[in-house]
Amino acid sequence: MPSVTVRSKNNPHIVYTYDFDNLIFDRSRIAMAFVGRQMKNESSSDVIIQVYNFSNISEIWKRKLQYSIVNFAKESRRPFIDVFFDDTSNCSREYMYLIREFHQEITLEDFLSGKNLNNFNDAQNHLYQIFNSPDRAKVASDILLRILSEVQYLNDLGICSIDVHPSAVLVKSECEIELLDFGITKLLERNNNENNRFCIIDRNLTEYEAPEEIVIGSYKYITQQTDVYAIGILYFQLITGNLPFKGALYDVLQSQLHESVPIKQITHPTIRTIIKKATAKDIKKRFDSCSHFIAAIEDIDFSEKIQYSWWQKIFK
Repeated sequence: MPSVTVRSKNNPHIVYTYDFDNLIFDRSRIAMAFVGRQMKNESSSDVIIQVYNFSNISEIWKRKLQYSIVNFAKESRRPFIDVFFDDTSNCSREYMYLIREFHQEITLEDFLSGKNLNNFNDAQNHLYQIFNSPDRAKVASDILLRILSEVQYLNDLGICSIDVHPSAVLVKSECEIELLDFGITKLLERNNNENNRFCIIDRNLTEYEAPEEIVIGSYKYITQQTDVYAIGILYFQLITGNLPFKGALYDVLQSQLHESVPIKQITHPTIRTIIKKATAKDIKKRFDSCSHFIAAIEDIDFSEKIQYSWWQKIFK
């Protein structure tokens, strides 16, 4: 596969290079992330290179998206090494690069699928073993709390992540949780008539986490409760190991419209209630923010008796 080399616009002595073979994720060619190299003078080091391609979106969306990404990079609790546009004559600011430090990182998808186990360090291996133990619900809830904290932080900055999914969640070398994918992040804007923020969306969403208002496009403006829905789906996936809706794209979208999340697969009664509220079809019935979602999880009693259905009791 071909390699790409770009020179930093902030420091002309620094060059970054990456191969397409080292792709971490690809979000509809709008946002891609690669393991690459930073070369400065005679030294080099591994880095994560996030590449944003704005060539296929409208000018107004490009400006909004660029603004939100730059805003996030400046305000992030984990600052980026480098942020710059490729503003050569052929590109005209169509590409944007965010450079992050590289650690021994795996994704939450690796935890769910059991892939790349050879790349896990001791801390990640320990977390993986606990994640696949009878304490899974507690571990999954702890992971989700960290994700919710990250998303709430973004919401407070005025950024709506919208597309929270396992391949976009990093489990870093010390088992810290970090969101990676901001390919469809949108800027939350202040409504002049109401004291709340809302978000303009596009179609580049993961259908498995898309709530009803996105599927049918009935809401021109999407609030942070859209994030709540996506994280509720992720919570279901962490607890059960499966997505609630499967099949071809059409089937999944129909399920998102007409079917409730199959919460009977969740054995813990409180977690079942939380996921039901987070994934409500009616946006008004969901948690109104990630902070209220966090409060509900923090109140879970993991010693609470698990409720099994009659067929589960037979096989116990």
